[in-house]
Amino acid sequence: MPTLESYGPCRVLSTGSTADTPREQQVAQFVIYGMSDTEISKRLGISTHTVRDHLKKVFDKTGTNSRGRLLHILYFTHYRPDIEAGCVMGTRGWFTTSSSDPAQALR
Repeated sequence: MPTLESYGPCRVLSTGSTADTPREQQVAQFVIYGMSDTEISKRLGISTHTVRDHLKKVFDKTGTNSRGRLLHILYFTHYRPDIEAGCVMGTRGWFTTSSSDPAQALR
């Protein structure tokens, strides 16, 4: 099951596959940010066709076929369990390890 990595923007998507490429990670991260294919292509300096190819690979690896479904899976496999466990989200949108230490929420 794919998940968001908890403590930093370096790896957004973890499908359990060693074939997750850095570029697939970047494309997935920008999809999570709500960016369009055109916005992603400009940001990464690649064509929109290449963005779509990377996105198709992410969809294949996660068993999804849309951005909405990808976000749904990532939310329910990462954010919701952390929220239910009482974790605190830091200012950058990443969960901290403890809800009892407010200083960690500022990471």
